[in-house]
Amino acid sequence: MSRPLSEITQNSSMNQSEQEPKRTDGAERAASQGQGNEEPIASLRSVRMQVEIKAIMAALQRTGWNRKQAARLLKISYRGLLYKIRQHNITAA
Repeated sequence: MSRPLSEITQNSSMNQSEQEPKRTDGAERAASQGQGNEEPIASLRSVRMQVEIKAIMAALQRTGWNRKQAARLLKISYRGLLYKIRQHNITAA
């Protein structure tokens, strides 16, 4: 007493469509979240760069610009710290 293959595939496709959650595109989601005072979203790269600079500056100031100790505080290599100092043009002010 087996069912024909066409009946099985038809039933499974109906069940699958009923179980999937309704998806909305980005425009619908944005409209549903409200349109009031929205701040522009900064890129992840720029946010990461700002946080990196603040952390490096804090570590350098805390250690009196001892780069070896600052690297240890930040748990990065000394060379990595030197690279980031040059990359972000960090200078003692």
